[in-house]
Amino acid sequence: MDSMRKVDVVPDDHPANKDVEIRLMPSGSETKTLVRLFGGQGTLIVNSWSPDSSQLAFVSYRFKD
Repeated sequence: MDSMRKVDVVPDDHPANKDVEIRLMPSGSETKTLVRLFGGQGTLIVNSWSPDSSQLAFVSYRFKD
């Protein structure tokens, strides 16, 4: 199970200089990291649907304590 720390985020702000992971998260299966990137503002900031609208791709920034 994935979890994230709750943080105060301004809706029009984008975290800069953060590690970004593109992950496959099948329903009922273990999460698999496909690629790790270093990104920030403007890095994959829009959720994307597959052509048949059956899958959603999104970015999640994880913050360390």
